[in-house]
Amino acid sequence: MIRFIKTLVVVAVWLVFIPAAQAAEGRFSRYVLDNGLTVLINEMPSSAMTAVYAWVKTGSANEGKYVGSGITHFVEHMLFKGTKRRGPGVIADGARAMGGSINASTSHDFTAFYLSVPRINLSAGLDLIADMVRNAVFDPGEVERERAVIQKEMKMVNDRPERKLDNAVSAAVYLTHPYRHPVIGYPQIFNALTRDQLLEYYSAYYAPNNMILSIAGGIKAEEVLPIVNKLFADFPARSTPVRLLPPEVQQITPRSATVEYPTELIRLVIAYQGMPLSDRDLLAGDVLSMSLGSGQSSRFNQELYEKQRLVEAVSVGNETPLDRGKFEIACLLNKDNVSAVLLKTQAMIESVKAFGLKTAELEKVKRIVMAQNIYGRETAEGVAERAAMEEAFTGDARFSEKYLEGVRAVTNEDIKRVAAKYLVPASRTVVVMRPSADSAGQTLSAKPGGEIKLDEPQLFTLANGIKLIVKREPSLPLVSVRAYIKGGLREEPLAKSGLAELTGRVWSRGVKGKTAEQLMREMEERAGSLSAGVGLDSFVVAIDVLAEDIPLAFTDLALLIKDPVFPEVEIVKQKQDMLTALQARKDSIAQTSFRALYETLFTEHPLRRDPLGTPEALARITRAEVVAFYKKFVSSRNIIVAVYGDIDVEKVKSELTSSLGGIKPAIVPTTLVNEPPVAEARFKELLMDKEQAFVAYGFHGARIGTPEKYALEVAVNALSSSLSGRMFKRIRDELGKAYALSGFCSPGADIGACAFYVLTTSENVPKVRSLIEEELKKAADQGFSEKELADARIYLKSDFARDSQALGSQASRDIASEFYGLGVKAYQLYDGRIDAVTAEAAQKAVKDFFDIKKAAVVVTLPSSAEKINR
Repeated sequence: MIRFIKTLVVVAVWLVFIPAAQAAEGRFSRYVLDNGLTVLINEMPSSAMTAVYAWVKTGSANEGKYVGSGITHFVEHMLFKGTKRRGPGVIADGARAMGGSINASTSHDFTAFYLSVPRINLSAGLDLIADMVRNAVFDPGEVERERAVIQKEMKMVNDRPERKLDNAVSAAVYLTHPYRHPVIGYPQIFNALTRDQLLEYYSAYYAPNNMILSIAGGIKAEEVLPIVNKLFADFPARSTPVRLLPPEVQQITPRSATVEYPTELIRLVIAYQGMPLSDRDLLAGDVLSMSLGSGQSSRFNQELYEKQRLVEAVSVGNETPLDRGKFEIACLLNKDNVSAVLLKTQAMIESVKAFGLKTAELEKVKRIVMAQNIYGRETAEGVAERAAMEEAFTGDARFSEKYLEGVRAVTNEDIKRVAAKYLVPASRTVVVMRPSADSAGQTLSAKPGGEIKLDEPQLFTLANGIKLIVKREPSLPLVSVRAYIKGGLREEPLAKSGLAELTGRVWSRGVKGKTAEQLMREMEERAGSLSAGVGLDSFVVAIDVLAEDIPLAFTDLALLIKDPVFPEVEIVKQKQDMLTALQARKDSIAQTSFRALYETLFTEHPLRRDPLGTPEALARITRAEVVAFYKKFVSSRNIIVAVYGDIDVEKVKSELTSSLGGIKPAIVPTTLVNEPPVAEARFKELLMDKEQAFVAYGFHGARIGTPEKYALEVAVNALSSSLSGRMFKRIRDELGKAYALSGFCSPGADIGACAFYVLTTSENVPKVRSLIEEELKKAADQGFSEKELADARIYLKSDFARDSQALGSQASRDIASEFYGLGVKAYQLYDGRIDAVTAEAAQKAVKDFFDIKKAAVVVTLPSSAEKINR
């Protein structure tokens, strides 16, 4: 996997989201074996999970004579394809068998392999990782099969505008440094790579003295180190290539580039030459970027989006890799305001150079950094990754402590100095992605046969009663398939807790004629994806493929619906996975608190049930019960299928009529529950071995499609949206009582759920509770200002649009709308329904739904804290 997200080079910004070097309550230990392997161990006594990161200090920038080939990424893929002891597919299956998950990523500066397992399986997990990095065999047949997978991955990358734009920016900013090349490589150079070259690269860089092994979780160093020694001590050290890369020359004149893409939006990136991680300007650069473009209250968002509406979205990032990075301003526009945006951003930058930031802006960013630092302490994965990255990039696994201290010390003079040093017109690069000539307006001519109209979704009913939704979108060679089967958690017998979730998990683990491994391997070899699962109301299938592979998508869809096997061996595996998930949840204060909230808020409704069930109930569930539960719902009148993308509508109808036509109709009634209203406040207190406290207020919500649903959306956003909501400003910005605050309202077929929650400290819980109740009462008594409502409406409509960009998101949105009786074109009404929410309607929604006297309240405290006064 390529680390496309900004963290592949944004080390400094990434560090904002990581924990301090002291992980939770345990010790940190660092060892260097005789062969040079650096071993980092973070003990987290309360964690049931362990995470292992094998960090190899080589990335695509180190490819030397193979620069631009993507050989680093190719080698990363091949380590999963067999070792001297394990054949193809055995590594992933081995991780799953021990209740774990395994993956890898490649960036410009590093390659990482990571495994998460229950702590009782750490020894087996370490053996798996050691075997991968030491003993990969690069089977010739597997090399060619994986080459085909990566070739299709390249196509998928090029089909994503953000990826293509990012590559164009790097190529424009870097003229000599290898950062200018995409991690995945260029097809022509990649295709020429041989097995011998892969082996040569592997042998050169995969040496213990070029690696870091980072382990975190419920472990003890004195127990883990002997295992590490046994697995790695005889791994011989050897000379590795020295990192000698051509330095990027100082940019002395502005640059620009234009990229065309079949889109109706304009994407703009303004980039400046930046700094490496090791530069002392790192701290002020990060604070400056967050102040300018992180969150709704940031300067650029307020000016460019809220006030002048020149952009649809804007963000700023300070990317600081091992070598010189870049300072980026990224904008999304639906009109050609590029010139105006360039003028306005430059004027705002000049203002920062002259006057710096306001004291409140500086303090806000510092608080955010401190708060986000705490979030990373909850999981073993976050702790292990942080330690490995800090050790690799700075030589100090405790770098985050110094980073946090440095952020606290940043002054306004530092901000002005850094802005004047880096954000200068001479080092500015502007890259614009514009709609290509044949994608302007609403018409495309990408294929022969005249104009191709961008279709709206159409609803058909097949002969046997299956509903089919299709949307033709030929701008990209992609197809998304979604299917809903009415059923799910709400139909689960009370005595069989966990049955629905187990059925959903095993559903795709084998079909008639294909094992789980074959099913997934075929899809992955074509760079596609397939997933299946269960929700409260339905079983759901999601398949995404290149357009050329739609026959495979339809074949697998039919097999999943008509002929799942539900193998006993997979049921056993998934039961173990669910038990592991139940354990892992205990590490999360948020997940634990929300589970308690739903159990407190609902007394009869299935929402109160734990989808994962209980260990006792899972042990009693048989394969026969799983099969019967699924088959109960397979009726043609119970199924909706959506196919979106580069399709021939008539051909889709014909093929699905053929493949799904044999499914018989039957009436399957839906179990709706009349949840009793909350008569009086309910309270539950939990104690956890954590440093933080969690406060949550829950309320019954509205049904899907009702006017109250939209009024609640507006009211909740006005109250609790990040950085600008009424509660957020009062509780976090004004009083500094919380690390995080948010709210949500999820509608349901028969009843919904709403909640407001705060992550804070135990001593501040009473005050935070008081402030939440005061703001809810104030909103009920006095309502909202027109500005609050206008801001909420704009945010909600923009968020809805952002979430609807991808084909798969559109298909999921429209199939859900039809499933709940709103119609496939309900999305066209969303903006109007949000705009129609009046001040009176929003105030009434608060009065009707958020009565403090009928709230469910959950407070989770550190186990060391005293019982609070209820």
